[in-house]
Amino acid sequence: MPPYPDRMQFAFVMDEGRSASVRARNEAAGRDDVPGNPSGPAVVARGGTEAFPIKAEALTPAAWHTHPRTRAARQGNWIGDPRPNHASPG
Repeated sequence: MPPYPDRMQFAFVMDEGRSASVRARNEAAGRDDVPGNPSGPAVVARGGTEAFPIKAEALTPAAWHTHPRTRAARQGNWIGDPRPNHASPG
């Protein structure tokens, strides 16, 4: 499971546990369905395949590493989709 900021995103395990997707909140749709993760890969699939979108924008790993959201997350400043009514189950 890739690391992800539990304050604003959810990780979904799919394909009978063979892949995981980290998704941010889509407030307009009222659900968590926007692939993106400033903490690491947003998609990890069987065999080690990874994808690095942020807010559903497909990025190369190099572009992801220099993206403003990734840089901010590394400094502890989460830029994204805050979920003020969300309490982590942990």
